[in-house]
Amino acid sequence: MERLINIKAAARKLGGLSVWTLRMWVRDGKLKQTNVGRRTMFRESDLESFVESQNPTHPVESFAKAERKQEPQT
Repeated sequence: MERLINIKAAARKLGGLSVWTLRMWVRDGKLKQTNVGRRTMFRESDLESFVESQNPTHPVESFAKAERKQEPQT
């Protein structure tokens, strides 16, 4: 099953954007959301696809890989 993240986490993953920016992009059809009950959630693959569509000349590293790189080594 694909990982879903909430709108605040999605905004952070997209570079610290405002949640309102994400809401506008959803409203304008630029970004897909998934509703879970009353919550707005995003699939990580949809976020990656969105970023790649905005800048196709620079492939995006997967969010999961980027998170693993940021974890401190023990």
